[in-house]
Amino acid sequence: MFWIVLETKHNFGFDWSKTCELISGYYTVSLRLKIQPKIFIKKALPVYLLTLSTASSAAAFPHLLKAPRDDLGIDNKLTYFGVPLGIAFSRGGYALSLFATALFLAIIFNVEMTVSWVVIALILSGLLAIAAPPVPGGALIVLSLLMTQLGIPMEAMAIGVVASILLDFPSTSHDMLAILADLTHVAKKSKQIDYNTLQNTNPEKAEK
Repeated sequence: MFWIVLETKHNFGFDWSKTCELISGYYTVSLRLKIQPKIFIKKALPVYLLTLSTASSAAAFPHLLKAPRDDLGIDNKLTYFGVPLGIAFSRGGYALSLFATALFLAIIFNVEMTVSWVVIALILSGLLAIAAPPVPGGALIVLSLLMTQLGIPMEAMAIGVVASILLDFPSTSHDMLAILADLTHVAKKSKQIDYNTLQNTNPEKAEK
């Protein structure tokens, strides 16, 4: 199991690439909003920890609605529209997990990988990521279909289950944080954000 995880991270750079991209995205949002990056990260941290521990965007849905409104100062209309839309279609982490798992299994079981194979794998991973249910282990439901279409033997499913579950937790948490970053950016461009709420780091004290 540990060998699988280490090989996946080493060969595909999954965790590092996504983490660096996410951090750069936060700094970009913070610079555009003219706030300190630590403020945005602090307000998004509860959602990140919840999805990291549950691997379920459905379980984090109430918190995903609360964070933009109460912590980031985003307008209710944009929040109620953007959060469900983001949960349904913001599946970059899921897609990358499926693609990385498919590549790993193809290498292990000596499946021939051509340019067309990689392109098809990318397209299928993106489409199947959207189709996967927002529950823990949701990627397993579509993984078998992805393996069948890419010519990966079903004997690889046992290894794929382990790899998929391990990648499910960070993928979901990264996707949910991306939703908050995107909503904040859109709210700023459409002038639907309250800067007083966004910059307030102690809402309980402010209410008193």
